[in-house]
Amino acid sequence: MKNNFILLLLCALGVFFFSACDSATPTTPNATSSATPVATAATTAFPKDEAAKRINQLATQDGCKDSTADLRLSFTDAEGKAQQMDFRLQRKYEGNKVSTLMTVLAPAEESEKALLAFEETGKPTDAISYLAGLKKVTHLKSDNPLNFRGSKSTVQEMLGMEFGNYELVNATVVTPAGATEGEMQIELKAKSDLSLSYPKVVVAYNASGTKIQRIDLYGSTTEKAKTIQIREVKTIQNYQTITAMEIEDHGRNQKLKLETRNMKYDTNLPASLFTEANLIKNVTAASQKQIQ
Repeated sequence: MKNNFILLLLCALGVFFFSACDSATPTTPNATSSATPVATAATTAFPKDEAAKRINQLATQDGCKDSTADLRLSFTDAEGKAQQMDFRLQRKYEGNKVSTLMTVLAPAEESEKALLAFEETGKPTDAISYLAGLKKVTHLKSDNPLNFRGSKSTVQEMLGMEFGNYELVNATVVTPAGATEGEMQIELKAKSDLSLSYPKVVVAYNASGTKIQRIDLYGSTTEKAKTIQIREVKTIQNYQTITAMEIEDHGRNQKLKLETRNMKYDTNLPASLFTEANLIKNVTAASQKQIQ
C-alpha cells in the first residue's frame, strides 16, 4: 500500500474562562473572583512536509500513471424526484500535467454531454465542451458551473478539486473538548489568478492520519459552501481509492451521493484519447445515436 502516513501525537492546550461575581451579592475587600476552567479543543501543529505528502497523494491519485473510473451520482431534486447519472472519468498523469475526459454513460438522453480538461500546476485549467447541434466548441474555466437535473457543481469539482493548485496554509491536530480522539486538519488556500471555485479548502483525516474523513469547501474564507464526507476508501491495484462519498450543498440544502462502480489503473491510456478531435467525434456519435 502506498500510504506513508505517520502516527499523530496529541497534546492538550488548556484555556480558562473567568466569570464575574453575582452583582446581587455584597463584596468585601477580602472577596475574590472564582476561576472556573472551561474545556476547549486541544490543538497542536502537524509537520507541513508530512501534510504536503497527503495533499500530493490526492492531487496525483496516489501516484498512478492513468485511471478509468465508472461513477454514479445520485440525489433527490427540488421536486422530490430521484435522479441518477452514470459517467466515466479517464485521467492521464504526466509530470505536473493531468488530462481528463468525462463522458456520460446514462441516462441515454444525456450521453452527448462530455468534457475534456487539461490541468497544469500553476496555470489556469482549460476545459472544453462541444455542442453537436451547433457544432460549437466552448472553453471553460475551473469555476464554470456544471448542471445536471437540479444538481450544481463546477469544472473544478468534476476534476477532483485540482489540489495541485492550492497552497498549504497550516496543518493541525484538533481534539474537541471531551473527545478521546481528534482529527488532523489541513488548510489549503487557492493560488491566485487560477479561477478556482473555492478560495479555501480544509481536508480532515482521522487522528492517526491513515484515513481521509472529510473535505470542507469554502465559498469565502469563512463561509462553508459544501461538505464532502468520505464514506469508503479501498485499496485497488495497490492504490488508495475513495469509492463512496456524500456531498452536502449547504447553499442549496441538497445532499448527493457519489460512488465508484468500477476502477482501473495504469492501463496505458493513449494520448489520442485526450484530444479535441476525439471529443468532437464522441459527442457527434452520441448525438446521432439519439436522433436515430
